[in-house]
Amino acid sequence: MHMEHRTRTYRHRGMAMASLLGMATLTAFACSDAPGPAPVQPGSGGSAPPPLTTAAPLPTSETPPEGAGAPPAEAELVSGQDPANTYLRAIGSLGRSTRCTGSFIKTSENADAPAYVLTAGHCAKNPYEVSMYFGVGVDELPESTLSFYFNFFSDVPEAEQVRAEGLRIAYVTMKGADVALIELDHTIGELQALGIEPLPLAGAAPAAGAPIELAGVPVEHDGGAYAQQYVRRARCAEGDRRPDVVEHTWYWHDMHVNECQGMGPGASGGPALDQLGRVFGVFNSHFTTLQPLDTCYVNYPCEVGDGQPERGVEGASYVVDATTVAACFDAEGRFDLTSAGCTLAPGLTASLPEPPSRIDTPTQGDPPEPSTWGVSLSPASHTHYRYKVGPVQSVDCRSAEGYSDPIGIEDDRIATLAVPAEEGLYAMCILTGSVDAYGATWQPTEHPTVIVKKVREVDEVASGPDAIDVTTEQVFDIAHRAVEIYQGHAAAHDARFLVNYGTAFNTLIDIQADRDWQINLGVTLRKQGLTPPDIVAFITCHEMGHALGGFPFKRGPAQTAQVEGLATGQYGTVSSAEGQSDYFASKECLPRVWAADLEVNAMFRATVSEYAKTRCDAAWEDVDAQNLCYRIAAVAEGFGIWRRGSDPGESTIPVPRLDTPSTIEVPGTNADNPPGQCRVDTIFQGALCGTKFRGTDIPGLIPPYEQVLTLSPEVEAAAAPDSCTEGPGSRPRCWFAPNATAADCTGIPPTGKCDVVDGQSAQVFCDDENGIQVTICEPGAPCTVDEDGWAFCTP
Repeated sequence: MHMEHRTRTYRHRGMAMASLLGMATLTAFACSDAPGPAPVQPGSGGSAPPPLTTAAPLPTSETPPEGAGAPPAEAELVSGQDPANTYLRAIGSLGRSTRCTGSFIKTSENADAPAYVLTAGHCAKNPYEVSMYFGVGVDELPESTLSFYFNFFSDVPEAEQVRAEGLRIAYVTMKGADVALIELDHTIGELQALGIEPLPLAGAAPAAGAPIELAGVPVEHDGGAYAQQYVRRARCAEGDRRPDVVEHTWYWHDMHVNECQGMGPGASGGPALDQLGRVFGVFNSHFTTLQPLDTCYVNYPCEVGDGQPERGVEGASYVVDATTVAACFDAEGRFDLTSAGCTLAPGLTASLPEPPSRIDTPTQGDPPEPSTWGVSLSPASHTHYRYKVGPVQSVDCRSAEGYSDPIGIEDDRIATLAVPAEEGLYAMCILTGSVDAYGATWQPTEHPTVIVKKVREVDEVASGPDAIDVTTEQVFDIAHRAVEIYQGHAAAHDARFLVNYGTAFNTLIDIQADRDWQINLGVTLRKQGLTPPDIVAFITCHEMGHALGGFPFKRGPAQTAQVEGLATGQYGTVSSAEGQSDYFASKECLPRVWAADLEVNAMFRATVSEYAKTRCDAAWEDVDAQNLCYRIAAVAEGFGIWRRGSDPGESTIPVPRLDTPSTIEVPGTNADNPPGQCRVDTIFQGALCGTKFRGTDIPGLIPPYEQVLTLSPEVEAAAAPDSCTEGPGSRPRCWFAPNATAADCTGIPPTGKCDVVDGQSAQVFCDDENGIQVTICEPGAPCTVDEDGWAFCTP
């Protein structure tokens, strides 16, 4: 599943989510020169596509000059003026920003029947919702606007595009298959009257080697971004295998494989067409060639089963089968999951409150104990379950063989079940039902719930000034190493740190009532070209800083619950402010994590800027301490760039630099995320501070605990000996206001106001309890004021 990494909202994904550096050598796969399709027969609906032969690239600005070398494979930009391409008018871009693709499909001969779009499940809903890991959605309202633009060609005026809105999500899942059907606000006849003919559905898959075509609206390919982001097609041949595929936490069955090239982010959900122009599948994913290869994780789907270890196939594209979709519509042309012949997964499925970690070590803790699967089932819809576990190369979740006898849903044995001791990729297969005898009320064996887990020992990850992006498993390794160093601090508060990968979109810490401090590593942590090992170490330390950093604290509802829980032995801490977590990371955590990395730290002496070197040398006399300061200075600027992101749309945001410190002085402490320049300043100031925490106590967390939620001079005074309170190394005034004074809200109405902070549009609120809160708006979504006077960042 390609999900676009460049934006922060899930639907700006199209297909490739993200994160890697460099390019790998890719063997260009030749497209098929097979004869074109026969004309579509009268009454079959749709227009006849042209022959599926390799087309010469159109003369666009993306074609390199002669002598420039072989370019990465690109998909053909299609002309809407060519009558032979009329059939591709049915390709719909999900939003004009090409977030995904869908196709208007022929579901009925009745012109008054509702029109439906076939697309990928991850295009219709946030794929990181728990329900999208293991559930099935039927007849749901869209979470946000689903606007499809048809007739979406580069040479067709915008006024001639046809827009249709998604009224409801008739069907959506990512369990076993990544597919969705969306009912539009038009009938079939209404779209036909606008010149958009539906694409017919195939009743069988093409034979191996048969010509096929992928159509979509990609915004990128392996060589970079497309300058013209409109309908494109890629032609090749159907593959000779139908493997099961794992990508991140999702497990998909019987995928079509092909070697069509050039379909990247934005093309997800587009149709795969056979040589008669019929839709036989939905384009799902492509194994990108960007380095480092991250097999089995986002953008790097791997094939599993057949007695072989998991394997990534560079350049392979994967398509979800759609040959039974036509059978899922009734005589009136409406979607009906119960229709005879409809083989889509029914809603009967295991329900999980949250997915477990995608990666685990064989053991954890001191003394070491086996790690566990951590799978909990919800009793919401079923009373019993059956399960089995095995390596992905051999376990067949769709075979009834090997499942346990029915177990009561309240039995949590699969939560405490030890993971295999041997390293490898494993699957837990689950079937749930409503009675204790396996039968018709149970989840069908053909549609099991599959939970994937990689078991591996933690490895050291090399770093240095020239270190490149990390893989997903290296993210886990770096975080695990940092957390282990601070387990003693957590234990001093009867707590423990846990590292979880694969259950969150953004990285965050979950401070739980049972004193489990769980760091959830989000899939957005890795950004292409921006995530070397040291950035991961800093982000991990930042999250630990929320638990251990102390004063100043956040003052929201979660912190109120934490304060109340301390009286009864719960939580073990109160969340520190965002700026304090940055300060803890660079002042306390990174120096401990890198204390023994003397040779690596010394490498940064050759690359440190004169500005940073002068400041570090003034703060530290010891050479090793100076080298460590240089390394953290590099992290500060690197994090500023990481935070800014790799989205060209963010290019207007100033790049934070050490030698351009923020000039903001807040009248009251800002507990939320400060602007980027302010965060860079904070990280660097932490590197300059020679005052360290005196022990394992959390600075400022003193009874009565209610006072940590107020502007208490006692709390600030208790924390003062653990930080630099003035001069070099002190927390910058761009977010921290010392001396515990109430925020001055003069000029900031209760409904907030819009402002410009460090050149970026921002919304600003202020109250006595929370102080001044500044939220930087996303690029292209400036702050505005609604009719009631409320300031907000435009969606």
